[in-house]
Amino acid sequence: MNAYDKALSYLKVREHSRNELERKLEEKGFAESEIESALDALEERNFLSDLRFAESFLHSRTRKKAEGRYILSMRLLQKGLKSSLISSCLDEFLSSDEYKDAVRRDYERLKEKKGEQKARLEMLRRGISESLFQSFSLSD
Repeated sequence: MNAYDKALSYLKVREHSRNELERKLEEKGFAESEIESALDALEERNFLSDLRFAESFLHSRTRKKAEGRYILSMRLLQKGLKSSLISSCLDEFLSSDEYKDAVRRDYERLKEKKGEQKARLEMLRRGISESLFQSFSLSD
C-alpha cells in the first residue's frame, strides 16, 4: 500500500488534519517526499482539508463537553493547525447557536447535578465566558 492509499484509508474513518496524517504516515515508514506528494494530491481532490477537519473537530468536542475558546484553540494547535485558521473557525463556531445550546445544555446538567455555584465554577474552569451564564439567567 502506498502513502496515498494509506492516508485515504485514514480519511475514510474520520477527518484528519494534514499534520496528523503526515505524522501517521511517517510512523508507517513512508518517505517524506512520498508523504508530501500524497497529501498534496488529497488536498487537490478535496479529500483532505484542515478547515473541514477543524469544523468537524469543534462539533465533535462540543457534543461531548462544551469548552471555551482558549481550550479549543490549544486542542486544535496540538492537531497541527495554523493559528489563523483556528482563529477564524473559532470566531464562527463560538458565535453559533449550536455552541450556545451546548453550553446551556452542559450548564443546566451540571447545575442540576452539583448546584448553581459548582456548575458556574466548572464552566469557568472549561474556559466558558461568564457572559454566557448571565445570558442564561436573564432568559430563564
